[in-house]
Amino acid sequence: MLVLSDVSVSASITGFENPTLPFLEKTICLNSLLSTSPSSTRVAFAPNNLLSRGIASGDWLIVNSALTPAYGDVLYAMSYGTVGIITYEYLQSSVTEVSDVNVVGVVQQSVHFYRGSPQIPDHDTLKDLNLHSLMVSKEYSTVLAKASGNSMVPHVWDGDLMLIERHLDRKDGDVCVLALNGELVLKRIDLLKGVLSSDNPKFAPHVVRSSDRISHEGVVNKVIRLHRLPCTA
Repeated sequence: MLVLSDVSVSASITGFENPTLPFLEKTICLNSLLSTSPSSTRVAFAPNNLLSRGIASGDWLIVNSALTPAYGDVLYAMSYGTVGIITYEYLQSSVTEVSDVNVVGVVQQSVHFYRGSPQIPDHDTLKDLNLHSLMVSKEYSTVLAKASGNSMVPHVWDGDLMLIERHLDRKDGDVCVLALNGELVLKRIDLLKGVLSSDNPKFAPHVVRSSDRISHEGVVNKVIRLHRLPCTA
């Protein structure tokens, strides 16, 4: 089973929780985390960007057709034969021709893949898929942790869930969890220049110094955002 950590990983250089706390001996299955109603839920590619909600074109969307759209929701919809994702607020706005929009379902979660989204197997509902096995290749070297801070937006927001894969070899440009001077950070790495950078331009890069104590803790390739909790009807 996937290992669950109680340590929050800050997406900025400061403001960490204590990273020296040992990992909890807890395990979790992503199938139960991502859906409590598999018969009405399926996975689809995001057909367009919706970066205001942290979704990029090509991300995986966990779409539940049984949920009633509500304020704050991201909707998977079709208009004139074209699929797109929109916000509930946009649907309710006066500029939208509601009669021309067919809501297919509510986006409960989205998954961003930094190394590129894999193909989604053919399926009708999540009853036909094992999401856990699709997303976790090596159980005991994969840790689920929560992000803290917004220095890695638009793809990692405060409270997002990250799969830290300790078995992956880091590559130039990867987003990684690092222990930097006793604190855990989430940064994009430049191996040639020795720079740790944030995707949010408001945060300055950190140039690694010879005095820094730094170790690589794992590559983050998959980030899960909970747009609506699975238990919410």
